[in-house]
Amino acid sequence: MNRSGCVYVTGEFLSSNAIMARSISGSSEEDAMYVTTPVESSDDDSAENRKEEALNQVLSEIEATGAINSGGLRQLCRRVQREGTPFTVANLESFLRVLVQELRRRQGEMRNLEETIRARDDMHRNQMHRLYEEMDHHISEEKDSIMRKEELKFETARSSLLSELARRDEQIQEVEEQRRETVAHLQELRDREAATKQDNYRLLESKYELESKLEKERKTNYRLQQCIEEIRRDSIWDKRKYMSAGFHLAKSIVLEQQGLLNQLEILKSMTATLEGKEDDHNKTKKWESQNYFEGESFSNSLDSCDQFTSADYEYDEEICGTKQRLASLDSLKSMASSTSSFTSSRWRTPCLKEELDNVQVCSNSLDSAVNDREVVVQFHKRIS
Repeated sequence: MNRSGCVYVTGEFLSSNAIMARSISGSSEEDAMYVTTPVESSDDDSAENRKEEALNQVLSEIEATGAINSGGLRQLCRRVQREGTPFTVANLESFLRVLVQELRRRQGEMRNLEETIRARDDMHRNQMHRLYEEMDHHISEEKDSIMRKEELKFETARSSLLSELARRDEQIQEVEEQRRETVAHLQELRDREAATKQDNYRLLESKYELESKLEKERKTNYRLQQCIEEIRRDSIWDKRKYMSAGFHLAKSIVLEQQGLLNQLEILKSMTATLEGKEDDHNKTKKWESQNYFEGESFSNSLDSCDQFTSADYEYDEEICGTKQRLASLDSLKSMASSTSSFTSSRWRTPCLKEELDNVQVCSNSLDSAVNDREVVVQFHKRIS
């Protein structure tokens, strides 16, 4: 019998059941008589019919069990009936009966086994159901405890997350405020940058303009220095010339005074001899002292007159040149005044300041030289 319940007849099974069939057939006298004694010809048909019916009944019972395929057994039975001996036919019938009994017994055992298996299955199912219920109960308890723990964790996490969210909201507000301040500061810096660019552009323009003015002022300063050097050389030359003229004039006056004194001495000696020693001597002393002071005043007046008369011609020649220089100095003075207003700017550099200070000093020196020259000219005019 296989797992599906079908029974297959093997040679081992046939040999074992043939012995059983012989024992069973031996217990029955009719079967023994049928096997050992030949039957008469008159009863052959009826016996064959009975055997056929018995065989069909056995095969029907086998088919009713459903354990063995009856088609092969029927072919086997027909072949044995055609070709086999009566002994073989009897053994086959006995075998089939034993097979039916064995199949019934096996079916009963199978039913008992199925009932046992079913009972065990029911018991196992009940146990599994109880175990499932217990497990389900345990799982539900565990689930409830886990749910309570998870709910507690969730509430704790929720509260912490809410506090963290509130803290993050505050941080976001602070960051947003800082961002607004940064944007405002950035806009202010951009405005300052634009204003600084404009100032830088203006400063560059002012720088170029100042550089051009500085170059002009340097040229002007150079011209002023040349003029100052020229005036200084002229003044030195004039001083030397006046000093040499005065020296020669003083020398001539001193020589003339000495000649006059010698003449006075001669006259004194002559008058002393004529009028007397004492009176003449006193008179000579008085007259000598008077003549001495008059000679000094006369020599001084001659000195000044000679100086001014000699300087008159020179001043007349220099007045024209001085007037021309005064015109040029006036123009330079106006340029120096413009440079003084330029130096008051707050954008000047140290080098530019130094150059402009030098120009201012030159302008002041020119002003003083011009004033001195004007005083000399006016004094000369008053004397002349």
